[in-house]
Amino acid sequence: MSEAEGRLKPLEEEILEKEPRVKEVTQGARNLLEQMEKDGVPGGEEVRSALESAEEQWRSCRPLLEELKERFRLQERKADLETLNSDCEARLAELVALGPQMKELAAGAAELAGELSVPAFVLEDAAALSARYAALLEELQNRDLELSRHRGNVSRHRGNVSRHSTHSGQWRVNGIQLPRRISGSH
Repeated sequence: MSEAEGRLKPLEEEILEKEPRVKEVTQGARNLLEQMEKDGVPGGEEVRSALESAEEQWRSCRPLLEELKERFRLQERKADLETLNSDCEARLAELVALGPQMKELAAGAAELAGELSVPAFVLEDAAALSARYAALLEELQNRDLELSRHRGNVSRHRGNVSRHSTHSGQWRVNGIQLPRRISGSH
């Protein structure tokens, strides 16, 4: 919570606390205005105009406060989404950087396949690792695209984007779950 956002809570409490007194004072002013009009005292329209202006300003306090709170929430969401996007791009870059090593592993496994003395599980594990790498790369690329779309939506529409960490160490954005670490270790 930012310093400015922290100041909003006491301000909101102060508005709620003073509202009964404001109503009491404005009602008293209306009663006085009625009495002025009955007694024919000049200046009643000026007093009425000032009273209505003061009441309108008071009524605008809550909506303005809510708008400020929403702006702070949006700013925080955008920052969270930017962080998520950066994290996703970093993980994607790490995974892409593993590409040459994965190709070497696949080539080595193919070479070993020609030898009769290689246990079957070595080749099976190499194939499974290669398949997992390809699936993870595709998933992370898709998530990166989704994050980019969501980031654009938040910027354009003040969308409802949320971020939180789950117990499994993963991040969620609007229901999209992203791995915190590619390896899956915590």
